[in-house]
Amino acid sequence: MIHSIHVYTKAENTKSKYILKSCSAEYEPLNQKARTSDEIPLYVCSLPPAVKAIDERKPNLCLVNARRNYLSGLFFPHAENPFLGYGDIGNDGILVSMRETGFLEVIVFPESKHLCMALYTLFADHDRDLLDEIQAHRKAMQETKGQG
Repeated sequence: MIHSIHVYTKAENTKSKYILKSCSAEYEPLNQKARTSDEIPLYVCSLPPAVKAIDERKPNLCLVNARRNYLSGLFFPHAENPFLGYGDIGNDGILVSMRETGFLEVIVFPESKHLCMALYTLFADHDRDLLDEIQAHRKAMQETKGQG
């Protein structure tokens, strides 16, 4: 069910820029290189005024890639999990986990836009099957990183 997991760290002395550190598989919208470096940045920004909310859902933040393309609105629906959210990129659903330490993780679920809230709920409720699948991807990512 998971396509890929992307792990970013916050760039120093920036407000919204995160740099890709590892991923379990390439996903074109999230793997855009910067024009002036080999970095693969992702920006977590306040919602631009031009983006209209659908069905009265108002995203808290948005994701923007290196080419300054708006990727997704990010929803953080529960105060008890303020760093756990969801969104969608095209027809794909995403879960987002942010930490105050400058860590950002984006989990991509292909063709699951319609399941974003359900996936968020499973993740927030620590669903064993979903967490096992996430851990398997994280482990594969670590093994690949160790070989390179």
